[in-house]
Amino acid sequence: MNKHDRRISLGHDRHDPDKGSLEASVRENRWCERHSYFIDLTACESRAKTRPSCARCIARWRQLCFPFMDL
Repeated sequence: MNKHDRRISLGHDRHDPDKGSLEASVRENRWCERHSYFIDLTACESRAKTRPSCARCIARWRQLCFPFMDL
């Protein structure tokens, strides 16, 4: 088994016919300011567990205020 056998497929699993469409898994992406590319949010959260700078970045990102509408 090589390192490529464990890769997570993007949106589909070739061994499971029920998961064959790309519409089945829509993932949330965000812009990584440190690395200057879009990254999947789950990958960003797992990276934050091992890298202190990424943990600070995701903590700041979670604290951003949302634009609430006036009632």
